[in-house]
Amino acid sequence: MNDYETISQMEPEDTITRPMLVSDIAEGRLLLTDGETEISALIFDREFKNKGIKKDSVADVTITLKATDEQKKYFVENISPCTDPEQSAKNYYIKFSDISIGTTFTRPVIIIDMTEKKDKSGNPYTELTICDGFSNVTARKFKTSADSLEKINVRKDGIARAKLTAGEFNGAKNFTCEDITALENDSPLTVNAFVRVPPVPLNVMYDEIYSVLKSLDKKLFGKYDSIAELTLKILEANKESYMTSSAAVSNHHNLKGGLLYHSYRMMKAADALCGVYTSLDRELMICGAVLHDIGKLWEYNTSILGGAEFTENGVLFGHLYMGASYIKESAKDGNYNKEKLRMLMHMIVSHHGNQEWGAVVFPATAEARMLHMIDDMDAKMYSFEDNYNLMEEGTVTKEKIKNLDTNIYKPSIMRKDILIP
Repeated sequence: MNDYETISQMEPEDTITRPMLVSDIAEGRLLLTDGETEISALIFDREFKNKGIKKDSVADVTITLKATDEQKKYFVENISPCTDPEQSAKNYYIKFSDISIGTTFTRPVIIIDMTEKKDKSGNPYTELTICDGFSNVTARKFKTSADSLEKINVRKDGIARAKLTAGEFNGAKNFTCEDITALENDSPLTVNAFVRVPPVPLNVMYDEIYSVLKSLDKKLFGKYDSIAELTLKILEANKESYMTSSAAVSNHHNLKGGLLYHSYRMMKAADALCGVYTSLDRELMICGAVLHDIGKLWEYNTSILGGAEFTENGVLFGHLYMGASYIKESAKDGNYNKEKLRMLMHMIVSHHGNQEWGAVVFPATAEARMLHMIDDMDAKMYSFEDNYNLMEEGTVTKEKIKNLDTNIYKPSIMRKDILIP
């Protein structure tokens, strides 16, 4: 969206053409937004609906601004379905993270979960976990049972149009649902428009991992197949699930592509740290980072929304054991150096650091210890990033963040009321 001229940059008599979201349709008017500014524009083309233009669709729009001293008027000169495949409706709606406390707004959401509860007076209310495609939040619909929502087709895994008010509780935003309705049957929005994904495109991350591994694929002592070659073989055999699986049920990287994103960042961190700690085996560090959570492909089932649930084998064996076992099985037909293969497997079964956290054994090599620290670091950094998205600057969470074991503070360099003890 940033490559296009914005509505706010327009001067009188200017005409611009760019993708815009059609957020509503009225008689002779369209409500349009470029993701920053929302306008009402007059349209005289009565046949635009026959072109496939619908509410919630992204269209290529040409508008002209006419202005007098009293008011601005926008006119739609031309409109057609958007031809840019990179334009997604979710990028045009205001994000949960950008909403100011006290603001009431309406937008489409995907319902991740809905649970009926009772308030102190025994009245039912429904707690909704909803997603805008970037972050999950909880919204409470008071004096409303889950059954009553089901009766109007507002249900789990469905898309709804919600009127929400942003409040604050325990140092973070919370939301009250003022009204919610099922999305219209002819809406162009699909579940895929609201699935949370990492900020780096999945194919970009996978291609970079593949490229780094390919550069390491060299015979050891002129006769052994490389551990990088084994890693490439494992990735190619599981490419689709490796690219789309969640990395956790909760805590960190619990989104579609979360496993890939976590592994990608760990690989980049491992590569950088090998330039500092030069005694580390770079091939083992890179391959260990890429494969450390490979067992999660069988530990979890990841839904279309990116949510993860434990499988039976995930409960019985866990991803460390299953990951190491899969690597051993995958290596059967290759000529790999047994010591390097053994060290890779040790990194997998020990990367949780200690047995209290689920490690099979403690890390006993430098590479295994470093892998554990990188894994822990990336999980914790993700928790900061994820929570910061819904925090106001200069606030502290009133509750401890689960995998950080502390309340966290979001800095505000613009504050002037700072007291230094």
